[in-house]
Amino acid sequence: MSRKWILAVLILATGLSGCKKAKEGVTFTLSTRAEVVIPSSTGINLPINLFSPDVNTNASSSFEANRTTPNLVREIKLSRLELNIMSPNQTTFDFLRSIRLYMTASDLPEVELASAIDIPADGRRSLSLTVNGENDFKAYLTKERISLRVQATTRQLVTSDTRLEVLPAFEVRASLID
Repeated sequence: MSRKWILAVLILATGLSGCKKAKEGVTFTLSTRAEVVIPSSTGINLPINLFSPDVNTNASSSFEANRTTPNLVREIKLSRLELNIMSPNQTTFDFLRSIRLYMTASDLPEVELASAIDIPADGRRSLSLTVNGENDFKAYLTKERISLRVQATTRQLVTSDTRLEVLPAFEVRASLID
């Protein structure tokens, strides 16, 4: 009889701890994608500013899929930001000395997302940037559209337009819809 009692207590405790987790909330990744073009004939050692077209965050569908809403979001932090060279095929990040990415949204100030300084000339076509882990991007990513600005300094003359794919991933912490 005591074995059944212990088993019942364990099942009840497991069930209650599951309920507690549901009340605590959910954590999920919100990923976006943008493209930026570094134009040919970009000067050497001069900072250039490039702008992406507005980026759709797909926030509403991500929130819905994770059983939350923008007003239940507690915090959104940038977890990683990758850059990939899309074209030309033979181009590597060897031409780039440094890069910084910034984000803005309607009625919000520009904020730095990530950067890479003293990029090594080692033939890579993909680059992981150092993210700004301190900022909370909730106000930006609960909007449907954001804009990105890229500030880059080259170490070599850029002879053809270079298309970059920008892949930020944000960690969202939110409460669940009751």
